[in-house]
Amino acid sequence: MARVARLRSRKLFAQVLRRGRALGSRHLVLFWLAEDSEPLQVGFAVQRAVGSAVRRNRVRRRLRALAEATRESLPARGYMVWLGKHTALDAPWEELLATARRLVGRVRALSEAAESAADQPGEEKGR
Repeated sequence: MARVARLRSRKLFAQVLRRGRALGSRHLVLFWLAEDSEPLQVGFAVQRAVGSAVRRNRVRRRLRALAEATRESLPARGYMVWLGKHTALDAPWEELLATARRLVGRVRALSEAAESAADQPGEEKGR
């Protein structure tokens, strides 16, 4: 199975955080920016408030594992950034996975709604 494509461009990363739709929970926030031109690219970030580099890297590894576990449910196109909060370090894996699945489901619904709205022709006004 192929891995999730990584978002590595600093410019795109900042654009997703600035212009993307944010869906949050107690442990993590998903930022999603719909773009039709690219297959899905995923980036990972951790708040500095989480603590030392070791603690931040542990959270980042958990985020990558969550993205891989929910890969089949992710939208096909666009950009996504997973932001880990300090509570993600000590949260039970099952709770994190349930949260990630719920947030990814919401992103998927938004993605499908955006695609269906783009597929429908506009109505003429004033006639």
